[in-house]
Amino acid sequence: MQRSITLCAVMLFTAVSWAQCPATVGTYDGTPELGNAHTPFATNTGMSTARGQRVQYIYPASELLAAGLCAGAITDLAFKALQTDVSDPGPDGVLGTIDDGPLRCDMVTEVRMGHTALADFGAAVSSSSSPLSVDWEASVGAGPAVNVNWSLPFTVQTGWVEFPLMVNGFVWDGVNNLVIEVAWLRNAVVGLSPAVELQEGLAYTATKWVQAVMPNLNHGNTYQDNPLTINTQTGTTTTRPVTRFNNGSLSAVVGAPSAIPQVCADEADRAVVITRAEADQDWGVDLLDAAGRLIATERMASGTTALRIPMPAGHTGVVVATATDASGARTTLGRVVFVR
Repeated sequence: MQRSITLCAVMLFTAVSWAQCPATVGTYDGTPELGNAHTPFATNTGMSTARGQRVQYIYPASELLAAGLCAGAITDLAFKALQTDVSDPGPDGVLGTIDDGPLRCDMVTEVRMGHTALADFGAAVSSSSSPLSVDWEASVGAGPAVNVNWSLPFTVQTGWVEFPLMVNGFVWDGVNNLVIEVAWLRNAVVGLSPAVELQEGLAYTATKWVQAVMPNLNHGNTYQDNPLTINTQTGTTTTRPVTRFNNGSLSAVVGAPSAIPQVCADEADRAVVITRAEADQDWGVDLLDAAGRLIATERMASGTTALRIPMPAGHTGVVVATATDASGARTTLGRVVFVR
């Protein structure tokens, strides 16, 4: 007989954990530091066909731990922009007034992350037309993009610019330093290079960048400084954006008993992790909307014991874990209900 059990991640006691350690690394002094060397979104560089940037940031493990970040899966990171990247000031030449035009500086952005023994990019150089002495964290640059919306163009808006990470997030080991790479390609519209909240005066060179200064249509992740990519300039700084990390997830054990069906608060910027002690069937998770209609599904082969599903912003439906029986029919293993 098919058995359906409604689960709530925070009510399953020993069967469930809610390990949540969000952290914001860095302190903003309240004074914007302008200039393309100090923002991951240097969109006003060069002319309309100069449209790429690559930047890497070092985060020492000691600073991450001091800020309260836990070892484990980082599911989301964000930088806080102080400006919206509106690009057309209109006839009066002043942005933020009523005659501003509709043009936006859209970017397609890729984020990569990795552990590193690197603690310093070398002597700080504001900009250089020749290669710097320390190269990129190569393993990070060669890795895949880990942000969910990497293929979707967007415009930087004032406030937290969030980069939700892929299904499994990035699992920080709590020991090694962390490097984050942000690389982007923008459209032909020249932007404002919106400033971000910045941590200044670090005791080491935390940032390294390459920006296009003349026509260059390559994506920023292809930029190098040794040899220097054509039509670019490179530099390092002792500044780094204030960075917010989300670390943690709601976890439910499929099939664990729950005396009373419970409803959990919506955690739109988290992910649900559903595990099975016995995974002898093909199984997966169905994401339903508030009306019970299927809007997404993830299927896993037998032998897989865990599946991580990011929650869409504003999701108010349910997550249903199902197994596939010998006839191909799905049987419900359990579900987690979310409401706003």
